Amino acid sequence: MSRKIDLDKINLTKLQRYNENTLRKCVIIPLLEDLDADNIIDLHGPNEEGIDVYFDTLDIFGHRRRFGIQLKTKDLVSTSRPDKDKNIQTICHQIKSAFSRKIKLPTSEHGKIGVHIDGYYIF
Repeated sequence: MSRKIDLDKINLTKLQRYNENTLRKCVIIPLLEDLDADNIIDLHGPNEEGIDVYFDTLDIFGHRRRFGIQLKTKDLVSTSRPDKDKNIQTICHQIKSAFSRKIKLPTSEHGKIGVHIDGYYIF
């Protein structure tokens, strides 16, 4: 398989300057495409409910697994008082939202179906 993205040539300094929109559209979605992920959906926006990017893929046994990705370009810092840390509270809320909602996927048989995610990544 020929890779579109040369992981050895990624400039981390440049990557760290990307905002979430650029990171999502120019890095994460192309990377998922390069890794042959299926049903990649950009969900970022006011109704994302904790998932910026959705994708699914087959596991090693051929079972379909569904994932959500939440992107953050700011440092996530935990303090000794997690109840006062807005970054961590936000991420925890987004994780709960992501696992509690159904993602609407178009299908040729049923129009749209709702599915729950199996896993969640924070980049």
